[in-house]
Amino acid sequence: MGLIFWGASAGAGYAQEADYQFFHKVEPNGSVKLRFMPLSRTAFRFANRTPQQLEIFRGADPQRGITPQRLRTITLAPLPPEEWLENLTGGYWDSSALAGIHYERLPDSYLDSTFLAEEYEDSDNQREALRLGFTNFAQNQDFSITEKAGYGHQWEREDGVTRYGLKFYPTPTGDTLYYEIDLANYVPPPVPVLNAKFKERRVSLDWNFKEFTDLYYGYQLFRSDDAGQTFYPVFNTPLINGMDSTLNTTLNNSEVLVRTESFTENGDSVIYRLHGADYLGGYSRQYSQRSGVVGSDIELSPVLDKTIQTDSNYAVIQWSFDERFAPYVEEFRILHRPDSESESTVALAGIPPDAREVAVPMRYRSNFYRVQAISFQGTALASFESLVLMYDVDPPAVPQNLSGKIDSNGIVTLSWSGSNEEDLAGYYLFKGFFRNTELAMITPNPLTETAYVDTVSMKTGNDTVFYQVRSVDFRGNGSNFTPRLALVKPDVFPPAPPQFKSIEEDGTLAILHWTRSPSPDVVTYRLYRTELPDAKEWELLEEWDEGEFPSRYEDASLLPGRSYRYVLRAEDDAGLLSTDSQPVSLRLRDSGLRPPIENFSVREAEAPNSGALLRWEYGESPRAFYLYRAQGDRPTSLLKVIGGDQRSFLDPTGRPNKQYRYLIRALFPNGKVSPFTEEVVFE
Repeated sequence: MGLIFWGASAGAGYAQEADYQFFHKVEPNGSVKLRFMPLSRTAFRFANRTPQQLEIFRGADPQRGITPQRLRTITLAPLPPEEWLENLTGGYWDSSALAGIHYERLPDSYLDSTFLAEEYEDSDNQREALRLGFTNFAQNQDFSITEKAGYGHQWEREDGVTRYGLKFYPTPTGDTLYYEIDLANYVPPPVPVLNAKFKERRVSLDWNFKEFTDLYYGYQLFRSDDAGQTFYPVFNTPLINGMDSTLNTTLNNSEVLVRTESFTENGDSVIYRLHGADYLGGYSRQYSQRSGVVGSDIELSPVLDKTIQTDSNYAVIQWSFDERFAPYVEEFRILHRPDSESESTVALAGIPPDAREVAVPMRYRSNFYRVQAISFQGTALASFESLVLMYDVDPPAVPQNLSGKIDSNGIVTLSWSGSNEEDLAGYYLFKGFFRNTELAMITPNPLTETAYVDTVSMKTGNDTVFYQVRSVDFRGNGSNFTPRLALVKPDVFPPAPPQFKSIEEDGTLAILHWTRSPSPDVVTYRLYRTELPDAKEWELLEEWDEGEFPSRYEDASLLPGRSYRYVLRAEDDAGLLSTDSQPVSLRLRDSGLRPPIENFSVREAEAPNSGALLRWEYGESPRAFYLYRAQGDRPTSLLKVIGGDQRSFLDPTGRPNKQYRYLIRALFPNGKVSPFTEEVVFE
């Protein structure tokens, strides 16, 4: 078991490990509250049955020369049920926490009035999950319940202490936890931003709680109708997070909580404050505030009265607006889009609230305009659309510097230089596969960028693809075409292999005949050989450039009685290799002779008068070597049978002045023999 170091930052107010989640806060009067919350049924059972030890230390402060010092040790355990019953506040949540923790020790008469009554017919697993959930949630309401449950502690801050170190043990896994509270840098945690719109006899409020669920289980709105002198809560109980992990009260896990307040008339000045309901039985010190006057927002859209086309490609737009809502308008905007399917974008913003006419440049051939009013509260209401067609007969400039390439996967990257003409809508791209035919447009809508990624099939036979680009303006006027760009596809088809016509042997060598590859881009031919039956590795016998490739080849490096297989391969100018040709095989006839012995020599042994030392080299593995000797002109006779693994022999009877002649040959298990060596003379 170990000591686990983890804890909260100065303003976070919480930390979590596998078994527990810890919360703390520092009250304005300096008191410190700490709570640990079991996160599983195992941790819940353990906390109820096993007293927890909390050691409180004065934390180290090196700058002030203060070292850690243990101040006190607190034992945290639930109040006995009898004592808790005597101290009940009469609240629902106090009695729920008592039932959740001491279920096994309470009479049925008490439990029947709680969420654990037998009439609910919960299974043991369901009941234990409810006990955990209700007990945890009950403590959110009042910190005194946390203290009765033995799940927390409150103390007054000691003078001069800037940091507390807390040692908590044991956990269900036997670990000791260390938790820090930095008082010197403590900042009360923030709350979500409150949004408010003061509409016709109502106020719409909302806030996003997604990033705050570890700080607050819910929220309370406070309202003031007397310019902030007094505030009263809007809800009887805090509005609970849809994502609250301690009690799943909703299936709608929306990240936004919404409240609409109704009023009998407009004109009321109202202030709202949003406070978080924390896990320590209180509300946040921080709050988000919004104020306004009920009915001080726009309720009607502008009316687009008239649009005028001009030959300068500007559209004049005129509108009217209900003057009752004019004081609430921050600005007007002109929205436009090229067709009824596209999303509208802002053509002109920041139009003064008192303006009722503007002129805007027409960007599209067809311009669908709307007038949008934006209120100080952010409400946006727009008029119906009006269509204005562009007036234009001048084509844009021809694109320049069209270039591109095709990679081995058929991905085509194209780029060109465009222009910065104000009414330029974009570029149309054209493509074809034949030099002298018209290209087809492949972009139904103008491209706004001067680059494009296309694809071509690498399986079709054509090796060249043609492209052209032309500019088009918002009126539909098109430029001339760019010169055709011809792009050659990378070669991804390997060449066809050459093929053997015949193979023959004459007992000493193999003679191979073949035909060339039919592929026109072959640059290299290679001939490979392997020995059968293993055929483990292919040996490169010969390589030829295409212009030097012969029609036959003689292989004289074969051994009698051995079998061989040959293949041919071709490589093209793109480095692609053909498959192997159809292999051919042969077995060289065995005449009975084996390779000759090499470098047979004789010299006097190093010790004087110790004989003749004979040496030889042989790459085969015979059964034995037969050594023959003769003196002078006498006929040779067998001198010695030597083991097949030997490559030297000392003839102790050999003398230099005797004119001894030696020769040797190898004998194999199947009766085959090597040729005799040339005679060597010891003289």
